Amino acid sequence: MITESGPQNPNKIEIDALRCPISYELMTDPVITPYGHCFQRTGIEDWLKTHNSCPLTNQPLSINQLIPCFTVKSAVEELLRLHQADISSYEEEKKEISMPILYLPQVYITYGIPIKLKHVNTNNILHSHPINYRNGSHQQEVTCFFHRDNNDWWIIKGPNGRNRWNTYIGTPVQNLSIIRLEHLLTGRNLHSHNIKTSESKQQEVSCYGQYGIGDDNDNWRLEIENGKAGDLLGKNCYIRLIHVQTGQALHSHENFKTKSSQQEVTAHDGRDTNDLWVVDVIA
Repeated sequence: MITESGPQNPNKIEIDALRCPISYELMTDPVITPYGHCFQRTGIEDWLKTHNSCPLTNQPLSINQLIPCFTVKSAVEELLRLHQADISSYEEEKKEISMPILYLPQVYITYGIPIKLKHVNTNNILHSHPINYRNGSHQQEVTCFFHRDNNDWWIIKGPNGRNRWNTYIGTPVQNLSIIRLEHLLTGRNLHSHNIKTSESKQQEVSCYGQYGIGDDNDNWRLEIENGKAGDLLGKNCYIRLIHVQTGQALHSHENFKTKSSQQEVTAHDGRDTNDLWVVDVIA
């Protein structure tokens, strides 16, 4: 879900109405449509056809408790309500609709929403896939890649240990927050450690753990460029991600390629423009 600056909407859908009571990590088989996004997962639907509780917590559940599809249509309806605009003819696709000119306020990024991160200097997207490094840790490879696909989606979550089940969902992300980034399709966390890459010899970045399981090497401090404490992360903000355990910045560069011929991603102890990233797409 996104939040918007400006007047509060009395009809705004509360995030509790969109949350599934089952742990976020159990929702497999992500559904992402070209018209919006949906956190409902087919794996949970299949489970609930023959069971009536969460397999981890035994909390009673039913299919009607799952998150509804929060599509572009519902987002537009909410925005139009905010501006007291008429939406009565929205469904008539063949009829010309007179739409008001709307001011679109700053969009803030919240925990739990899928995002894509773009490397500012090269315009390539932070990416992972179920391929392991041939050397180093042999953990799941993290790269930057020019081709956009579903391996580019990441979910912002709270830090390891204190927020395994992602109870922050729907809360705007603040500058200097300690976060994890979970790769949506594999469920693994963006991770770093004191292992050098075979290409640049900088600190390796990998994906590690799965669906809420990991360690403190999954924690990153989000720093908004020229931001101050309490600033909210907005779309198109330049950011750095600082690895908490080692103090090194998430980094990429054109000069080094991984074995999969994609742009290497590392953690670097210096600070330069190759450390800058921007939220490029929100699901």
